[in-house]
Amino acid sequence: QAVWLTMATFTLAAELRVLRVPHALPHAQHLPGPSQRLVGGVTTVPDSSRGFGRTAGAVFALAVGQSLRASRRKCRTPRAVLADGSNEEGEAVAPITFGLDEVEDIVLYQQEFSPPCVKLRTMFKYYNLPFRVVNGRHPTSDYKKIPVLEINNRQINDSHVIVKTVVPWFTGRPMTEKEMMWEKRITYEFQPAFEVELLGNERDVAMIWTRATNFIGGWQRGIIGILSPILKLVVEALFKSRYPEMELPSSNFGLEFRRALGDQAFFHGEQPGPVDLSLYGTYAAFNGCSATARFLQASKLEEWHERMEALNVADVEQPKVYAMR
Repeated sequence: QAVWLTMATFTLAAELRVLRVPHALPHAQHLPGPSQRLVGGVTTVPDSSRGFGRTAGAVFALAVGQSLRASRRKCRTPRAVLADGSNEEGEAVAPITFGLDEVEDIVLYQQEFSPPCVKLRTMFKYYNLPFRVVNGRHPTSDYKKIPVLEINNRQINDSHVIVKTVVPWFTGRPMTEKEMMWEKRITYEFQPAFEVELLGNERDVAMIWTRATNFIGGWQRGIIGILSPILKLVVEALFKSRYPEMELPSSNFGLEFRRALGDQAFFHGEQPGPVDLSLYGTYAAFNGCSATARFLQASKLEEWHERMEALNVADVEQPKVYAMR
């Protein structure tokens, strides 16, 4: 939501100038058809958008407005199942009962640089889970957020619920209470705090803009410099209301995680596990950002980060970063 808020603000600014910003997704490919079922790796669906016009500005503004209204709700709807039969955000689902050898298709509906989506892709890649991705929301679901995972046409919504459901399935063991606690804290404490810090640095916001559009010009840099501190204040207030356990700076969480590591190479011992992959995947899309560097340094997690980097499991592009002047 923080990233979408940023994009909506800049898009509306572009509308006031009656300008179009070039947009391209060089990594996009055609989605395999039924006769081309993916065996491993990731395939993306081309984004139909090729520019930010007046319609895009209106859509972005509407999407952000709906997100902000939803975030202000004090209570989640009491139903655990949506009209289409899938789960509400945060609602647990039944375990997966079929085996990995029975998988016919796994689809992740996502956005390329969304932290929870990158987290899931990182886990799937490490555990060699065959899947494909579709950029955008599920086209027919009553659940209007991302990520959404479909396994053999069974839909699971919300990254936290997805992790709790699929990790026991592809690791062959249930998550421990300790692992569940850390996964919850990564989702509801670290992630929102890190996003607030990300939006508080104009260079980092410039990177977000560049990754979304593959372009940044002089007027965008000027607007970023003005709006970045305002965005930080707005998003911080919004997230504090929605995530009462969020604590700034994010390094407070990082230091606790570092203490939990002790002398081990990874949280799970000599080899990484779901908790390592969850934390690393949450910020991996923003390696190179000032917020990431500050978090790792203040948390004393640089060596752990280097070990995670060596795994080569963070499936994200690393586009050019434009320095602020």
